[in-house]
Amino acid sequence: MKPRVYLDSDVIISALISQTGAAHLIIQSPQLIRYHSPSQVQEISQVIKRLHLNPQNFSLLSRQNLKLIKLPLTTPLSQYAPYTTDVFDRPIVAGAHKAKARFLVTYNRKHYSAEALKRDLGITLLSPGQLLQNLRNLKLN
Repeated sequence: MKPRVYLDSDVIISALISQTGAAHLIIQSPQLIRYHSPSQVQEISQVIKRLHLNPQNFSLLSRQNLKLIKLPLTTPLSQYAPYTTDVFDRPIVAGAHKAKARFLVTYNRKHYSAEALKRDLGITLLSPGQLLQNLRNLKLN
């Protein structure tokens, strides 16, 4: 069974910038089911504009490689406060939880409590490089 992986916005942006990095390999890997949420689309669009990237690349990448997980409007994001130091990362944790993700992949690991995520939600926090190493160890890649 393919592991469910929730991608933080920084990983998606990195995959758009570099065709050779760990984030791009994760986006392209057929061994994973990758998720993101609508709350990330606006942030990603702003960064794409600021960096003068082609917005069509994100649209294509999103359609082909990512599953969109929608949070109910009634989801109280405050319940995810124990898992992140940044209020803007609460929707990321909520999305990972709703997607039943095994892994939350981010370059900003310092914003999250890896121990609490694992203990309470069963989600392992990893950088893109760590996820690739984990996949090799599991012989999924």
